[in-house]
Amino acid sequence: MIPFPTRTKINKTLTIGVLHSISDTLIFASYSLPLNLKKMYDQKIKVVEGFVWLLITDKAKEVYQSGLFDGSIYALYDDDSETDVCESYHDLIDALERGLEIGIEVGHVTNPEPKKVEWYDNLANLEVTTFRNLDPIMEAKTDEEWIRAGQQGIPAWCYYENDSKYNYYYGKLYNWHAVNDKRGLAPEGYRIPTIKELDALTISPGSMFPGGWRTHAKDIDGNTYTNFDGIKETGFLWSSDRDRIVNYDDENGELAWYKYFSNHYDINSGIDVNYKSVGASVICIKD
Repeated sequence: MIPFPTRTKINKTLTIGVLHSISDTLIFASYSLPLNLKKMYDQKIKVVEGFVWLLITDKAKEVYQSGLFDGSIYALYDDDSETDVCESYHDLIDALERGLEIGIEVGHVTNPEPKKVEWYDNLANLEVTTFRNLDPIMEAKTDEEWIRAGQQGIPAWCYYENDSKYNYYYGKLYNWHAVNDKRGLAPEGYRIPTIKELDALTISPGSMFPGGWRTHAKDIDGNTYTNFDGIKETGFLWSSDRDRIVNYDDENGELAWYKYFSNHYDINSGIDVNYKSVGASVICIKD
């Protein structure tokens, strides 16, 4: 077996100060970088999670193997909202194979202007039956149809308990395959919020209609089943983010992030992951 390359420390450093203007936000970078990296400052930079990153994607292997940089090297996710440190050469190769950008932190955003958030239809649960291009979304009217859609990755929606009487206040429940479809579930000019945007959303009891959820799980005998729970009491809101890290028993990338909230003051809201085949409500945020 050929061992992964090890990194050689280089102590020769140069403090670089750079002033940039990105999206009308002032950014100042003043970090110690190796002299050998000075030539890389003609490469692109971007802002992720409030920090400025020097992109080294095309030189990532060279930087890691040669020890040009003695700090942490990060993978930057394609939605520009999350980073993850490459703790080993294997992590770096895995990130490159997944098409992620690789970066080095060189600064941070100072005094960013607060972004105005506008939610679709006053945070109403979505109730569309077509994608933005008017392609129909499958309505799963039976347990068998819902389970099949989840197993085969088919976008689907349903009414709570398959009863349209719940639609007026509580909207429809969607699996995450519908949320993530490239044809667009959100109305024109809107999009599905990220988990960070949902996590920042304060939902006071009584301020929204909790639409419950539809489970998709297996019993102790391995049989798949589905049922409804939580209407009027608990709400579940899909985000646009799949689970980035292998979590729980997520060996096949089957999990995605959602926000949960309650109509009771003694129960906190929060975020978690669940199977993409689960049915949950959807709210939309303005682009």
